[in-house]
Amino acid sequence: MTPASVKIYDNTLRDGEQTVGVSFSAADKVRIARGLTAAGVPAFEAGFAGVSAQERAAIKAVVDLGLPARVFSLARLHKADLDAAQLSGVYGVTLIAPASDAVMRARGAGDAAEVEAEIPVWIEYAKRKKLFVKFSCVDATRAPFERLIRWYLLAKNAGADMASYADTVGVGSPDGVSRAVGELKRILQMPLSLHAHNDLGLALANSLAAMSAGADEIQVTVNGLGERTGNTA
Repeated sequence: MTPASVKIYDNTLRDGEQTVGVSFSAADKVRIARGLTAAGVPAFEAGFAGVSAQERAAIKAVVDLGLPARVFSLARLHKADLDAAQLSGVYGVTLIAPASDAVMRARGAGDAAEVEAEIPVWIEYAKRKKLFVKFSCVDATRAPFERLIRWYLLAKNAGADMASYADTVGVGSPDGVSRAVGELKRILQMPLSLHAHNDLGLALANSLAAMSAGADEIQVTVNGLGERTGNTA
C-alpha cells in the first residue's frame, strides 16, 4: 500500500460533533457535507442515525443532496440502529463492537463471549439491508490481539466489507499501530481502516504509520475535531 492509494474517510459530522461545545444543525451538516465533497473527500460519516429522529432527518438531508461521496452512519450491534441507518438512506454503516474489557464494562455490553455472538447476527442483518459494513473494534489498542483477529475474521465471514482498527482512547504508538495494522492486513486479507484519537498527540503519527503498514483508509476530521483531544486532522 502506498500513501497515494490510501483513501480519506471524514468523521467531522459524527466524531467531530462529540467535541465539547460543538453541535451541528441539519443546515450545518448540509453545508459541511458540501464542503467535504468539494474538497474531494470520497466518503464521510454524517452522524449516528440511531440517536434520534432529528439526527436521522439531518443525515437524510445530507443523503438527499445526491453528492458523489459515499455517506455513512455509525451503528451499534442493535436492530434499531441499523433500521435507523437504512431509513436515513446512507450507503453504509460503521458497525461498532466494544473490543476491550474496559469498554465492555463501561458500556454494560456484557462479556466478550456475548459481544462476539452478536457480531455475525447484525452484520448479516445489515447486509440483508444492502448496507456497506465497516466493522470496527472499539478500543482495539487495549484489546487482546487474538480477540481482534477472531472478531475481524468472524465479521469478514459474515459479510463485512471492511475492518476498522480504532484507537478509541488514543493510547496507541506508531510502532504498535504499525505492527498491528501490518499483521491484521496479512491475516485478514481485507480492506482496513484506522480511526485514531489524539490523546497523546500521536494521531497523525499513528495514521502515517498505519499507511506505511498497509492501511487502505485513514479516518480524519476537519481541524482535528473530536472527543477529548480530537482525531487525526
